[in-house]
Amino acid sequence: MIEYREGADTSTGPRLLAGRVEYRPVVLRRGFAGEPSLFRWWNEVVQGNVMRRNVDIALLDEQRNDVAHWLIREAWPSKWVWPRPAGPRQRRGDRDAELSHEGIELVD
Repeated sequence: MIEYREGADTSTGPRLLAGRVEYRPVVLRRGFAGEPSLFRWWNEVVQGNVMRRNVDIALLDEQRNDVAHWLIREAWPSKWVWPRPAGPRQRRGDRDAELSHEGIELVD
């Protein structure tokens, strides 16, 4: 949002205009689930080879049926969180990955 006021405007409040859109990274919980392709992609970025890709993310229900799909445009892995070691009574740590991107849309 951008506040704007013309010089001849006699109102006391500014006009509000749409500003630039900012996209936060998409966080994938348990991003490494045995399939190494996401890790390999992140490893390429770490070595300086930023390869942007369009990514389709599917939300599944408990029966693994598709609930929703999102298209993430021009994405690249920007963060990887390694699992924390777990003690005998602790749950094993999650492996989160973050994808920075240039846009997101809900796919019908």
